[in-house]
Amino acid sequence: MSLVGPRKVSDRLERSLAVARRGKDPEGVHQARVACRRLRVWLSLSGHEALDADLTWLAKGLGPLRDLDVLCEGPLAEDGPFSAFLEAERAAAQRQAKVVWEAPRVRALVKALEALPPASSRAAKRERARLEKKVRRGVRRLGAARKRPVGEQVERAHELRRDLRRLRYAREWLGEDVKGFSEVQDALGALCDVAALERHVQRYGAQGHPDAAAMRRRLERALGELLALLHQGLGAAVRRCQ
Repeated sequence: MSLVGPRKVSDRLERSLAVARRGKDPEGVHQARVACRRLRVWLSLSGHEALDADLTWLAKGLGPLRDLDVLCEGPLAEDGPFSAFLEAERAAAQRQAKVVWEAPRVRALVKALEALPPASSRAAKRERARLEKKVRRGVRRLGAARKRPVGEQVERAHELRRDLRRLRYAREWLGEDVKGFSEVQDALGALCDVAALERHVQRYGAQGHPDAAAMRRRLERALGELLALLHQGLGAAVRRCQ
């Protein structure tokens, strides 16, 4: 039995990049990155990994702009000088992303994705099982880091978020249930958004803004609270996904 091919998702990638190029709707960048990630999982399920480096390059090239889209439009950003700082950062990230999405490498990637052959669902299920083990290991690693510095805990949470997302996409490719995933992904995503905001506050403070220190203290408290909530219910929430 063959695993469904990636043509629809590669088509979505092409459409999303067209939206991103117009520069009006941040959803274009977001959906392009989602398509890249979904296609990378398909490649791992199928064993056709020759294009993985290209998809990774494209997703990473759009990453800074996506992060700033979230921060500028979300409730975490503050009004005033810091808001203006974030908007300037976003404008710079958009210029960098434009270099990526206009590269000839993108057109070659889309064409190559269209030519991929079908994949065996038996091999895909073996890869899905490997991802499940990786997620369980990630939960244990995050739990073991509970008394470690906040930065290390955030790093473990980010790794778990990535692995859980890959497992979700694998199950979707296989037509399997993904009930429960959104709850955990939202919790991990909220934590990672605060951590991303803190990184930008550090850059803001390096420019000499006196309000940066107080902002960092608030964000550090928020990270601690979010981590405490994660540790309380994460294991049970992940088990509901599986």
